[in-house]
Amino acid sequence: MRYFLSSFLFFVFVTSAFGQTVTASEVYSLRAGDGYQLLGKYKDKYLLYLDQFDKTKIIAHNEDMTEEWSKELEFETKNPTIIDAVGGQVGFSVFYSYWKKGRSYLRVRKYDEYAKLVDSIAVKTVDLWSSNRLYEVAVSQDRSKVLLYDFGSFNRLELIMVDVDQMKVLWSKDIKLERISYPREFMQVLISDAGDFYGIFLKDNYRFNRKKTRFLVLKASENGVQATPYPTSQKLVFDAYFRIDNRNNRLTGGGLFDEKRTSRAQGAFFLTINLSNPLDVLFSFHDFDATFVSSLLEGKQSDKKDTFDEAIVNNVILRQDGGAIVVAEKFKLFSNGIVGSPFNRQSAPLNARNYTDYNYDDIVLVSFGPKGDVDWRGTLPKKQFSQNDEGRYSSYFIFKNKGAVRFLYNDEIKRENSVSEYVLFSNGMNQRRNILNTDDKKIQLRFRDALQVAGSELIVPSQFRRDLRLVRIKY
Repeated sequence: MRYFLSSFLFFVFVTSAFGQTVTASEVYSLRAGDGYQLLGKYKDKYLLYLDQFDKTKIIAHNEDMTEEWSKELEFETKNPTIIDAVGGQVGFSVFYSYWKKGRSYLRVRKYDEYAKLVDSIAVKTVDLWSSNRLYEVAVSQDRSKVLLYDFGSFNRLELIMVDVDQMKVLWSKDIKLERISYPREFMQVLISDAGDFYGIFLKDNYRFNRKKTRFLVLKASENGVQATPYPTSQKLVFDAYFRIDNRNNRLTGGGLFDEKRTSRAQGAFFLTINLSNPLDVLFSFHDFDATFVSSLLEGKQSDKKDTFDEAIVNNVILRQDGGAIVVAEKFKLFSNGIVGSPFNRQSAPLNARNYTDYNYDDIVLVSFGPKGDVDWRGTLPKKQFSQNDEGRYSSYFIFKNKGAVRFLYNDEIKRENSVSEYVLFSNGMNQRRNILNTDDKKIQLRFRDALQVAGSELIVPSQFRRDLRLVRIKY
């Protein structure tokens, strides 16, 4: 996320509820245009990265979430283009580019936990005329590998894999995407802790062509490029999500499906692939029963029995035994026919108010065992409504520790609000608890952008009007 920022000191509040301690930092006043990134916890300091208009700096907060020190980062040139800042296991890295004497330089700098420069390497240097790349970033689970990728013109995909622990470029590829339509068929980019790239594409997901519907997994590594199809048994995919299971060396995911339409779901599926042998695959499909669908519809009628729509699959929780919990969320976006519509704005009345409503409601869970059987399914009820905010305060954050998985979320999307959590246990049972009331605290928590920094604590950015704060929740 990018914002414009300037900072001043404010007060710090500490509150406790139900065994949690909630502590907020000073205020950094938002202007418009600079970026920030939560880097992580290093020893006893919480680091915040700020990319401002004329400088880039690191701010360290102590256990009381007060600012202990800040340091401005220096580069070879003034005002480089910052691609991303990535927090690692020890210290952090900053990827950036700049132009000089007709050349474009792409570099990465590595810093320790005190923002002291440790190392710097060139990632790529090209002639200026060929440097028009807009790189995106993906990070491995162990934070040691960083992928720069760009789906450029002419259906070409550029990949650069960097080991930020050893500070070297592992490999790079320029791949022509044969018979792949980007972005229409694109789903996800994933990288393993070993430094391999996996691109997930969904092909021929149409009712008239469902005999050919398939996932296509594109793997790239220093050893080459390989594309493997995984047919969906004539099922149409409503939505899907995948993760790299580094513990079990598998690509694992799941989602929702229907036999006739892509606009509704009659069940959930589970797909897991052995990364060492792409032909070792398990693909299973399970229909929902009428009782479960009825609970999702809340008494509303579906145009087809035992199906529902208006949902997104936005997470997968990996189980230690090789199974997974597929996480979906009931979601509906509504506009007044002007915002995001295909209609000409000139057709709207001059006094028409543009608006977009965001509805993020119940969380839907389906737990699959390692053999593809459904162990349990359930819902975590919630209702979140907002308008013209891109849903930035809605949805949830998954916090994991040894005892349970927690879903943290705002009960309502407004300035004075309560924060709740669902504690989910391995057997599917759950417990809902209120953990914070934000009345008179001038915070609005963006849980989708939160970062778990330890087994018992997380940092959540808060944006209230033009004020940015860091809020730590500690169990």
